[in-house]
Formats: sequence, structure tokens, C-alpha cells
Amino acid sequence: MELVQKKYIYGIIFVFILVTFGFSQCLDVNEIELWGECYNSEETFYLDLSYSDDLNTSPLYGQIPPEIGSLINLEILNLRNNQLSGDIPEQLWSLVNLNSLFLDNNELTGTLSSQIGNLLELETIWLNNNQISGEIPSEIGNLIDLLTINLSFNEFIGEIPSEIGNMTNLVSLFLENNQLSGEIPSEIGNMTNLVSLFLENNQLSGEIPSEIGELTNLWGVKLENNQLSGELPSEIGNLVILRNLHLNNNQFVGELPLELGNLINLNNLYLYNNNFSGEIPLTISNLINVNVISFHSNQLSGIIPFQICEVINNTDFLVLDNNKFCPPYPECLSVNQIGYQDIENCNSMLSLDISVPIKNVLNQPYPNPFNHTILISFSIHKKSYTSLKIYNTKGLLISTLINQTMDKGSHYIEWISKNLPSGTYFIAINNDHFSDVKKVILIK
Repeated sequence: MELVQKKYIYGIIFVFILVTFGFSQCLDVNEIELWGECYNSEETFYLDLSYSDDLNTSPLYGQIPPEIGSLINLEILNLRNNQLSGDIPEQLWSLVNLNSLFLDNNELTGTLSSQIGNLLELETIWLNNNQISGEIPSEIGNLIDLLTINLSFNEFIGEIPSEIGNMTNLVSLFLENNQLSGEIPSEIGNMTNLVSLFLENNQLSGEIPSEIGELTNLWGVKLENNQLSGELPSEIGNLVILRNLHLNNNQFVGELPLELGNLINLNNLYLYNNNFSGEIPLTISNLINVNVISFHSNQLSGIIPFQICEVINNTDFLVLDNNKFCPPYPECLSVNQIGYQDIENCNSMLSLDISVPIKNVLNQPYPNPFNHTILISFSIHKKSYTSLKIYNTKGLLISTLINQTMDKGSHYIEWISKNLPSGTYFIAINNDHFSDVKKVILIK
């Protein structure tokens, strides 16, 4: 009878424990259960439950349990690459000893709590590739020891808080692929240790602040696919170790600053689909390490400087089409690189007095083959009587384009083939100092 009473009492105690503490397998009062495992609340400093295809495990599902806030000495929390959903629990923001937080590549929603500003020990935070929305809280500026913050590929809205400039130790700022709006805060110039500035694919507007010139440690600037406007600040020339500059698909205007030529370590320069105007600066020849130059679809005009030939051998990709460049075009450029140019504002025949040495040359007409209209450019080193004539394959004269005294310099003229049949034609130039012939093909 006594044995039965003891079993009964023990049974009541067991039921009481289950009711009070839940059906946890962790009986130590200092332990908490997370995803079926027990962790000591005071002695757990590192928790890595990230998912990898290489591991024989399944990804975590559901919400992050609020009990995670009981790991009071946790320094590193890695839950990346799972299928976690719901809001980030408020209890997580009480982990004041947290140094690194990795929640990226999940399905988290909700907003980013202002309590993130309590995590003063944070050096790394990765929340990218989730569905977190709302504004970036200004309290994020409290994290003055932060080195890397990645909030990309979420649904953040509103302006970039100016308090972000308090993070003077920051090395990498990734805010791309959100719905951020407003101007880039000038306080960004305080982040002098910044190496990567990625703000592309948002709705940012206004000018690039001149304070960007203070960020002399930058290697990568990606601001493409926004609504940025105004002129490119000359201070951008201070970024002499910059490797990548992506400003395409914005609304920039004005001339390209001469200071672009200071970026001697640049590998990739993307300026296409803007409203830049004026001529390409001669300092472009300083970009001896560039692999990609894309100027297409702007309002750039004038003569393409021959100095561009000094970098063409190092360039894998150069596109200049959809601008307003006037012939003559440098011979180092291919037809594809030049592409279509709006020459409506170019005179039908232009004479340039340029300071560089002039050689007698008949350049390759453009485009070739052609349909209906072709542009012919040539240079003469001394004022002289010059003829420029068109012949067919039988040697018959088809048209005389020039037969007069021409000044020293570079010239171009447009030949309209009118009712001529398709076929091969020859463009011949003659003066007192040289003669040359170019073959062109008319295709109708």
C-alpha cells in the first residue's frame, strides 16, 4: 500500500512538472529546448543551426522560438539557409552579448525592431533574402562597432536613416534590392572605413552627396537602377582604389567630371542609360586597368577622343552606342562599339583644329556595309586642294563629294547613295600629299 502511495505521489509530481514546464526533454532548470535540443542558458556561446545540403539534416521550419532570448551569453547565432518564418521575436533583441547574427536566406517577415539598437556588441548582421518590411530603424546607428550589415533582398521602405553615419567602423553596407526611397544621406561620408557600398535596385533619388569623396577605402560602389539625378560630383575622383563603379539606369545629367581619370584602379565603369552630356573627358586614358566601359544610351556628344585607344587593348567590353558622337571615329573602335549615333546636330562637313599631330588618312567609312547613307571621315596634315570621289567597280565616276581647298585637320562628310543599286563602290581621296581608296558595300 505504501509503495502504491509513493508511485501516486511521484506521478502527481511528474504531471506537475509537465504542466508547469511543458513537455520538454530538458529537466535541468538552466537548460532550454530549441528545435528538440537542450541548451544551457548560461553556457551557450555559439549556436549554429544553419542548413546546408552537404549535411544530413533537415532545414528548420516555423517561427524562431522566443525562448532563444534565454541564452543570455550567446555571442554567435547562425540560423541561415533554413525555412524559418514569421516575425523575429522581441526576445532575440535582449541578447546583448551577441557579436554575430546570421538569419539570412529564410522566410522571415514583420519589421526590424528598434530594439536592435540594444545589441551594442554586434559586429556582423546578415538579414538578407527574407521578407522583412517597414523602415530601417534609426536606432541602428547605435551599433558603432558594426563591420558588416546586410539587409538586401527584403522589402524595406522609407529613407536610409542619417544615423547610419554613426557606424564609422563599417566595412560593408548592403541595402540593395529593397524599396528604399529618398536621398542618400550626406552622413555616409563619416563611414571612412567603408569598402563596399551597395544600394542598387531601390527607389533612391536626389544627387550623390559630395561627401562620398571621403570614402577613400571604397572598392565597390553600386547605385544602379535607382532614380538618382544631378551631376556626378567631382569628389568621386578621390576614390583612387575603386574597382567597380555602377551608376547605370538612373537620371544623372551634366558632363562627366575630369576627375574620373583619377580612378586608375577601376575595373568596371557602368554609366549607361542616364542623361550625361558633353564630351568624354581626355583623362579617360588614365584608366589603364579598366575591363568594362559602358557609356551607351546617354546624350554624350562631340568627337570621341583618340585617347580612348590607349585603354582599348585592356578593355573586354566597350559600348558607346545611342549617343550623339560625331565622326571621325577613332580607328581602334569597331562598328559594334560605336553603334548607332544621332548625328543630327553634327554639321554635314566638320573641320576641327586640334592640337595633336595630324596625319594624312582616309578612315574606314561607317557603317560598312551600309544602307542608303554612309559617313566618310579623313584628316589632312596641311591645307591643300583635295578631291573625294565615288567610283563603281567599272571605274566609272558616280559622285564627286569634295573638289576644293581643305584646311588642315579632321573632316567628315555624308554620302547619300540615292537611287544607286546594291553593290561594291570605291571612295577615293586625292590631294598634293597623299591618296587612298576605301571599299564600301551598299546593301538595299
